[in-house]
Amino acid sequence: MGVAIWKLKLAIAIGSLNSIKIVKENESAERKLEEAVNQIKDRKSGYESSSQEVIRVALIFSLEKREFVKWKAVSL
Repeated sequence: MGVAIWKLKLAIAIGSLNSIKIVKENESAERKLEEAVNQIKDRKSGYESSSQEVIRVALIFSLEKREFVKWKAVSL
């Protein structure tokens, strides 16, 4: 399955509560994680009135390793 299709299916499964960044060879996963966290905070992803707990997650996927290499739960 292509990364774009896989990314789409994951985003649909967990809604707009996340930011997924893809890190290529020789890119900094830590920098991408910081970008993803800032994106969630800027968009206030998942910020709606709800009685349920909302979990926002920044995910970094490595094309080289074919796995998630970093993640962080984000609170607003």
